[in-house]
Amino acid sequence: MTKNKYNEYYPHCKVVHFGDDSLADSSLGIDENLLPQDIEELLFEGSGLSCCLLDYFPMLNNAKDLKKCDIVVEDKIECIMRLSSEEEQQSRGVPFQSLEDLPLYGLPNFIGLL
Repeated sequence: MTKNKYNEYYPHCKVVHFGDDSLADSSLGIDENLLPQDIEELLFEGSGLSCCLLDYFPMLNNAKDLKKCDIVVEDKIECIMRLSSEEEQQSRGVPFQSLEDLPLYGLPNFIGLL
C-alpha cells in the first residue's frame, strides 16, 4: 500500500508499516530496533517478524500512545511477549497499556499472547 493510500485510511494517525520481509535480516540482539515514541499504530504484514514481538521491539513495553497493532501473514511469529519473572515484569512495566485493537490472523506458528 502506498503512503498516499494509507493516509486516506488513517489520515491523522502516526503509523509504521513493516512489510515485504523488512525485518527478515534485522540485527536483533545487536542493535535495538527503534520506533517513534508517539507511535499510534503498527502494522506487521509479511515482514519476516519471528519468535516474539517484544524481542524485536522491547520499547513497546513503554508505548503509551499505541492504539492498534495488526500482525498479519507472519509465518514465524510465536508470541507477543514472553513470560518472565515477577521482578522483570515490575521493572519493565505493563506493555500495551493503551492498546485498543490487536488483529491477529494468518499466523500458522502462533502459540499465544504469552
